[in-house]
Amino acid sequence: MSRAVPSILAQMETSYEVLIITDEFDEDVAKRISTLDSRFRYLWGARVPRALRDAPPLFRWCSAATPALNMGLKAATGEFIARLDDDDSWHPLHLTSSLQQIYEKEVEFISSASLLPDGSEDVDYRLDDEYYGPQKPSPFPAEKVGSPITWVYARHLRSILYSTWSWRLQHNRPADINLSLRFWRAGVTMGYIPAVSAYVGLREDRTSWGLEAFLEDQDPEAQ
Repeated sequence: MSRAVPSILAQMETSYEVLIITDEFDEDVAKRISTLDSRFRYLWGARVPRALRDAPPLFRWCSAATPALNMGLKAATGEFIARLDDDDSWHPLHLTSSLQQIYEKEVEFISSASLLPDGSEDVDYRLDDEYYGPQKPSPFPAEKVGSPITWVYARHLRSILYSTWSWRLQHNRPADINLSLRFWRAGVTMGYIPAVSAYVGLREDRTSWGLEAFLEDQDPEAQ
């Protein structure tokens, strides 16, 4: 409510629905969402499988959000899908510029750059770099892929879900990177905007973010 939602309400593009999703019912979240307009809906019940709950912290970071993300994909009714994590935010022109580029480039998926709390740009992955591991040659040109909070893609791709079990792989373990690679291998036309459209936020009283912050929240003995 202090970062993500205000950045959505500030979008120049106003024709959207917002699905706010939690693993279990949260009365406080429900009350806060009830103060917003009818574009906002609250969904819950995206439970993480026990096998993943019992997995090491690194693997939970890779895939723990997938039940909620997949619940959102199944419930979405808009023409396009966009994702925003609860502690991050969008530039006011994020949706407008992304949709414009989708139409101009005639692509199904587009991403862009994001800014980290230290002022540096988030790492962009190329679909042909070593991070993705061994793969067969593809007839589609390699594209950059930015942070998932910058993704906007056509609704018909929502049938390609995040893999809850990507953490079991030897390569591409983070579920979002795994999904972008599967899009590419499936022949999805993908574009990239070399401009910042989103901002990675810090949680309260934190000086780290991403995987480092997640691991700090875990039981040291479990690491």
